[in-house]
Amino acid sequence: MTHQYPPLNYFYSHFHDSIKAELASLVKWVQQLSGDGVANESQLLELRERYKFLEQVYKYHSSVEDEEMLFEQLAQLISTAVDQQGAKRDATVRGLMCKVEEIHTTLKKHLAKEEEQLLPLLLKHFSFAEQAGLVAQFLYCIPLAAVGRVLAWLKPRVPQVEQEQLLQHIQAVLPDQLLLQLLTSWLQPISDEAGAQQVASGSSQFGLVGAGGDVMRHAPIQELQHIHRTICSALEEFAREARQLQQRQDVMYPAVRRLLVAHPAQLVPESGWEAAHAACMACEREHACEVSALEDLGRLLADVRALARRGRKEVAALLGQLSSSAEQVRGNVAEHMAREEVELFPLLARHLCASQQRAMLWHTLHAMPLRLLERLMPWVTAGLSHEEAEELMNNIRLGAPEGDQALVQLLSCWAERGRVQGPQ
Repeated sequence: MTHQYPPLNYFYSHFHDSIKAELASLVKWVQQLSGDGVANESQLLELRERYKFLEQVYKYHSSVEDEEMLFEQLAQLISTAVDQQGAKRDATVRGLMCKVEEIHTTLKKHLAKEEEQLLPLLLKHFSFAEQAGLVAQFLYCIPLAAVGRVLAWLKPRVPQVEQEQLLQHIQAVLPDQLLLQLLTSWLQPISDEAGAQQVASGSSQFGLVGAGGDVMRHAPIQELQHIHRTICSALEEFAREARQLQQRQDVMYPAVRRLLVAHPAQLVPESGWEAAHAACMACEREHACEVSALEDLGRLLADVRALARRGRKEVAALLGQLSSSAEQVRGNVAEHMAREEVELFPLLARHLCASQQRAMLWHTLHAMPLRLLERLMPWVTAGLSHEEAEELMNNIRLGAPEGDQALVQLLSCWAERGRVQGPQ
C-alpha cells in the first residue's frame, strides 16, 4: 500500500524548507558581496528583487509586524547602497550583512517553532480532507499574478508522489468544478527529475491581447470606474458603521485594503507619452499612501475591539478617533479616484488601443487573490445594468491570455451572483 502523505506537508514541511533554503542562499550571496568589497548596482538590484519575492512569500504564510519591519529595514539599506558609490557603498553592504543575518535568524526561529508546536497539532486534529481544504485556502490568499512563481519555486522540492496525493485530496474536497479546474491546473505534478532541474521562473507577463477596432460603448479602461465606485461605496459604509458603532466593519476593511493594492501602473509604457506615465506614477504613490492609511485604520480598529472586550473606559475616545479616521480615509480615496478618472483615464483611453486597455484591466484583477475576487465580482456587478455587466465581462474575457480562460469562467460565475442577488 502506498504511504499516505499529509497534505499539510506541502505548505509546512516543504514550504518551510524552501524558505530556509532561499534564506541560506541569500546569506551566502551577501557574505560574498561583503567579502569581495565590490558590489555593483545590478547585484544590489537583484538582491532587492530576491528579498522582495521572499518577503511576499513569507507574508502569504505568516504576517508578523516585527518580521515585516526587518524586511522594510533591509529594503531601505539596499536602496541606500544602490545610490552610493565606492567606500560608502562598501560600508552599507557590510551593514546589509548584519541585517540579512538578523532576518535569517528570526525567520528560522519562527519556522522552527511552528514545526515543533503548531504542525503536530494540525496533523493530529485535522483529517487529510480538512488539511487539503487548508492548502486550498492558502492558495486562495495568494495574488493570482504570484501563484505561478510561488508554485514554480516550491514544486521542485516536493516529491512527485506527494504532489499527486495532494491533488487527489483537493479534488476530493472541492465541489466547485470551475474552481477545481483552476487549482488542478496550478497543482499539476512535475516529475522528480524535472524538479531537480527546474529553475523558478518569474511571475506571468501578460501580452496585449484582444481584437482592435471593435465597436464599444466606451473605452475598456473605463471599466475600472466600476471598481472605484465599489471601493468608495465600501468606504462610505465603513465610515457610517464606525459612526453608528456597529460591528460589521471588520468585513469591509480588509477587502477595501486589498483592492487599493491592485493598480495598473506597471503596464504603462515609460516613454512616448510622458504625461500619462507621470500621472500613473503619481497615482501609484497615492495608492501607497492610502493603503498605509487603511493599515493604520485596521490597527486602530483592533485596539478598539481589544479595549471593548476588556470593558476599558478608553474605548469611547478611540471610537471617536476611529470614526474621524474612517471619514478622512473615505474623503481622501474618493478625491483621488475622482481625479484619476478625470485626469488619467482619458489619457490612457487616448494613448492605448482597446487591447492594451483590456490588458490593464486584466492586470488589475490579476493582482488580487481568488478570495478577494470571489467577493469583488458580485459586489461590482450588483450595481450594474445587464448591458454594463455584459460589457465588463466581455472586456475581461478579451483582456485575458488564452491560457487563463478557466479563470475567466470562474470570474463570470462569481459576477453572475451579483446580478442574481442585486445590490447588497
